[in-house]
Amino acid sequence: MVTYRGDGVEEIWCAISVRAVDGNFSRAETRDLLVAALEDHLAPVEFEAQGDWPTGDVG
Repeated sequence: MVTYRGDGVEEIWCAISVRAVDGNFSRAETRDLLVAALEDHLAPVEFEAQGDWPTGDVG
């Protein structure tokens, strides 16, 4: 889990893959729970969900 101390940090990016290393798709509910846990851990912060990566697929 990320430890946030606010020492001049302006942005934290978190990418959660839709596929596991075995090639199977991860459930959307599982990804939602992970994002919710991160949001809770970093509160109070502003979150912006983005369903795609601006530069294309992430390897």
